[in-house]
Amino acid sequence: MKAELTFERRDTIMISIKSSLKESLPKIKNLNKKRIDLLSARMNMFHVITDENIVHDIRTNIRRIYAFEDFFNAVLEQKKDKVLRNKMNKIFESAGKIRDTDITRNYLINYIDRYPIIVDYLGKLNCDKRQYISNFQKIISKTRINKLEKQMLNELENNIKKAENYHGLQKNSENYLKKIEKDYLSLNENLNNIKLIHKNRKKVKMIRYSLVAIKVYAEEPNELKNEILNLHSNLGKIQDLNTITAGLAGFINAKSRDKESNILKFLAIERQTLTDEVLKNYITDTTPHQDN
Repeated sequence: MKAELTFERRDTIMISIKSSLKESLPKIKNLNKKRIDLLSARMNMFHVITDENIVHDIRTNIRRIYAFEDFFNAVLEQKKDKVLRNKMNKIFESAGKIRDTDITRNYLINYIDRYPIIVDYLGKLNCDKRQYISNFQKIISKTRINKLEKQMLNELENNIKKAENYHGLQKNSENYLKKIEKDYLSLNENLNNIKLIHKNRKKVKMIRYSLVAIKVYAEEPNELKNEILNLHSNLGKIQDLNTITAGLAGFINAKSRDKESNILKFLAIERQTLTDEVLKNYITDTTPHQDN
């Protein structure tokens, strides 16, 4: 990552508006509808195929739908539909438990020869995953996917109709873009605080999906897009290691197998290496620099 792409060197508007928001509403509507249709299809598919890629698609599309909703709530100065959001959250969180077991298994299996305790832990994870899949399928069954899809489409339609004649639509949308940029720039203030890694990861994720949601209306430069993707990926890896470490530490303590805790030391080193890489790439010397 080149130094000129680090946060404190950005002092201009990074996101360019391609057209008025009102002109972009049909494309935004179509893009959001595709996300809703895909989410519904993936949830129906999970009844037949319990594949980790389907779980990933479900969670990703929920995030993208959230980004659309948050954008409209901001520009239309309205509150989110808590009832609908709570239903979506239950699906998202349940799918997250399946995702965590997959991430943990895929990571630890690479070190199974070095740390024998992994064999026992993976056995526990397999049992956990079967239960998580069962719970997720029950949630999907109770959710009534067709009804949920209709609710999301109705909310989308209502937002589009309201936006078409909403006073201050363009101004509010431009303020929303400025807020995204401000959130991104503010990461420089606390990214080197390890305790805030998870908080920053969620903020970067929100920024990324917000930009994807409105890409037909506004667009960030390619270097910023790549920077966000890289930062999002690296912070995600750190959080994955936090999740893996916490689960494995709990297993070791419960089984009173402290002699096999060397793997925790290994994970701590891996996590610190990743963290140092993030700090190296995204935090520069805070000493004021002079322009030539």
